[in-house]
Amino acid sequence: MSRETYRGLTIFLTVLCVVLLLGLAFTVSNYGSSLREKDEVIASLNDRLNTVEEWLRENVSYYEGEVYSLREELESRELEAEALKAQVEALKAQVAELQSRLEALRGARLIMVNLKGEDARPFLGNPYLRVYGAVCNVGLETAYNSRLHVVAYQADGVVAIDTYVILGDVEAGTWRNVDAKIYYTGGALANWTMTPEWVSMTEVVRFERLEIPAAYAVYDAVRKAWTVTLEVGNTGTLDVMLTDVSVNGRPFSTYMGQVTVSPSLVNGIPVLTGEYVTVKVVIGVDGFKSGQAVTVTLHTSSGRDYSKTVVLP
Repeated sequence: MSRETYRGLTIFLTVLCVVLLLGLAFTVSNYGSSLREKDEVIASLNDRLNTVEEWLRENVSYYEGEVYSLREELESRELEAEALKAQVEALKAQVAELQSRLEALRGARLIMVNLKGEDARPFLGNPYLRVYGAVCNVGLETAYNSRLHVVAYQADGVVAIDTYVILGDVEAGTWRNVDAKIYYTGGALANWTMTPEWVSMTEVVRFERLEIPAAYAVYDAVRKAWTVTLEVGNTGTLDVMLTDVSVNGRPFSTYMGQVTVSPSLVNGIPVLTGEYVTVKVVIGVDGFKSGQAVTVTLHTSSGRDYSKTVVLP
């Protein structure tokens, strides 16, 4: 290789190296610029990330507080709801009790007010139990066929009295005063009970009707008197109280002891619906004779009369 050729090659290689160095320097410069730009972008993103993180931290605390507050309010509302449920159940119980009381009062209801009994044993005359006081209807409807069931016992357990004091119909909110003497025989009374009874019905046709299916007379030669026995049945729907007895159109009391009636009519003789009682009329011989027709008439508290005629044997 000649010197000129070598020299030319050296110059070419030198120029090439310079060009490569310049290109490398340019490339390095551009890469550095790109890195700076990337660093700036990364720094900006980091700033935004820090800002978002800070916002999140602040808002998380705020919303955590809100959630805690809402939970407390929810728990408070749940407690209020439970309290209201308890109040509702208590009110339901009160309503049920009031409805029960209203149902109890819807019909008739008789109560005794200062109703007392006294065992009276007068020196002359038969002993009697005096029942006095009042009976009140505290219900909302009329008490029909009202009566007071009186049962009295003597010391040996014998039932001395088992009868009724007829009160009739007692309208709602009204009173019925009671003052009755119930005669009996035997020893003093040990105890007694008084129980009000009634019927709460309006749909049944209410009427009074007594029947006397059997009536007969028997002569007692020892006493010189006839005993007229009447079997009296109540086939109506109303309790009936017998208040007087007439013989041949005259009240028995006008015969001046010549005519007596048992049971006693002092307080009347109750004839309850569906029941039968026996009424005996004792007639002395004065003014009467064998073969004579005698008409016995029963008078009731309602003003009705029921008669039966028998022939004295």
